[in-house]
Amino acid sequence: MKNELEIQIQEAHRMPNVQSHNRSTPRHIIMKMPNIQNKERILKATRERSQITYRGKPIMITADFSTQTLKARRSWNNIYQALKKKWVPTKNLGTTKLSFRFEDKIKTFHN
Repeated sequence: MKNELEIQIQEAHRMPNVQSHNRSTPRHIIMKMPNIQNKERILKATRERSQITYRGKPIMITADFSTQTLKARRSWNNIYQALKKKWVPTKNLGTTKLSFRFEDKIKTFHN
């Protein structure tokens, strides 16, 4: 990021705790930030750019979701796959709402 932010990190740890030499990718670093606005600004900047680098090496920045949120999203997976096969663009509107455009109308379904 070109514009440097004053970022405060409340807590950070690596996942998984034990490093495996068989793994080709580096471990994930999970950070907890006390300021939600900085977190949202970082995630927004990440989505807008095709590649983020740190010290010249590409890195990935993603949001870490709770187990409950991930389970709720997985429950919609079969529906997403069926719509994808029919080339219907979908949009996830939270964990209990699905929206897609069909015949020039926006259809929205609740859990």
